[in-house]
Amino acid sequence: MQIHSIELTNHCNLKCAYCPNESSSYPKGYLKLEHYVEALKHVIDGKGVGLSLCGESLLHPDLCSFVRIAVDNGVTPGLNTNGLLLTKELAKELVDAGLTKIEISLHTKKSYKNYEMMYNLKLPIEITANVLTCNQEEVEECAELPLRIQPTHNWARDYVHDPSETCMFRKHDWCSMRWDGNIVACCYDFDGKAVIGHIDNFGEIKHKPYYELCKTCSPSWVVGAL
Repeated sequence: MQIHSIELTNHCNLKCAYCPNESSSYPKGYLKLEHYVEALKHVIDGKGVGLSLCGESLLHPDLCSFVRIAVDNGVTPGLNTNGLLLTKELAKELVDAGLTKIEISLHTKKSYKNYEMMYNLKLPIEITANVLTCNQEEVEECAELPLRIQPTHNWARDYVHDPSETCMFRKHDWCSMRWDGNIVACCYDFDGKAVIGHIDNFGEIKHKPYYELCKTCSPSWVVGAL
């Protein structure tokens, strides 16, 4: 089993109506250094990992340090953010720490303005701007730079027992780590329904035959041959 993504925090500075994070029953917190260092030993092919899951990663006070630690260990970190907390100074610090890839989810016009700011800095970093269809009209009013349109998710949390053989996590034996070191079998598991172990006993963890997954978890980047 390999770790696809690491959650730095599940705190968020937005309360989007279509996202269940705010109402999730899972406790809120911030990732500890010792759990992070251990998780880096188990990332996909020992090469890359996403530093995002259910919250806003820029809220973690040690984000730049964590990026640098990953790079120093030969791991390429990727970051997903709503962009509201991005500044010129932070953008440069992240690049200096070794970040080479960032995805900005454009939930608001301010998100777009910060994407535009970062784009115009011409830093040596790959920037992708994602916008959900529910925000598309608002964002496109001020958008001149490239955008990637994605369908709005339906994280309804209407779980069913489903082996989900097409899920890339099951297919490739991947998992994610939450901020407290818990290992979950689903990258959209906001409530911890699919906790299958802890980073402290990672070598003993296996995907279970069945666990509760959201039956709406079928966006194109999750389902299909990869």
